Amino acid sequence: MTMTLEGRIRTLHNCAFFSVVPEQDLIVLAEAMDVEMYGDGEIIFEFGERANRVYVVASGDLMAVVPGKKSSARPIGPGDMVGEYGLFDDGIRSATVTCQSAVTLLSMDYPRFREFLVTFPEATLSILGRTVKRLLILEAKLR
Repeated sequence: MTMTLEGRIRTLHNCAFFSVVPEQDLIVLAEAMDVEMYGDGEIIFEFGERANRVYVVASGDLMAVVPGKKSSARPIGPGDMVGEYGLFDDGIRSATVTCQSAVTLLSMDYPRFREFLVTFPEATLSILGRTVKRLLILEAKLR
């Protein structure tokens, strides 16, 4: 499937991780991202796999589950980013992510995404801030 540049930019604007990133930076990111489509029930990645890509949901619904953790299910929908943890830890997937409907994703491999983050520090700070916030919320739920 092809997705217009405007559609990619709109998807990134709707992603909390990128909502404060300058427009020029988003254009560069949008141009470099791949478009992937999956059907209902397909697995995007599995817990324990080697992590190599980051994803932003353009349309559809996903569910992230950590095996063996009953309260770990987290819905993921349009505008959400998934797969970014692999950039910062040991590069292993921390959950299994499955499609709950037909899904369109923007994706980028880690080497290109790291290059983008080094080149555009505002994006890096935004992503780190949102990631830390998500981890703090998860930590509070586990207490």
